[in-house]
Amino acid sequence: MYSKHYELPTLNAKFENGKLSPLTRDKFKFLKLIGAGGFGKVYQVYSTFSKNHYAMKVLSKNQIKHYSLQKQLKREIDILDQCRHPFIIKLYACFEDSRYF
Repeated sequence: MYSKHYELPTLNAKFENGKLSPLTRDKFKFLKLIGAGGFGKVYQVYSTFSKNHYAMKVLSKNQIKHYSLQKQLKREIDILDQCRHPFIIKLYACFEDSRYF
């Protein structure tokens, strides 16, 4: 997929003033499941640092590797990073860890 700790450095540096870099799941409290799809789930999370709520998309590494979706995932991240539209959710940061949900 990516390197062990793939991050978008310029994107993540802006997230909560870079205070959470490197990002990990431990920086967030998972509140509830919002939705689920073929390759992952979306959760409402709470940042223990800023006290803000976010939506976090958690993807299955096994399925991404099995279906060879690495390039598609990279494109999704790149597009969401550049997109500024009121009807498209804003990407604040992204990270990869070794845990499976």
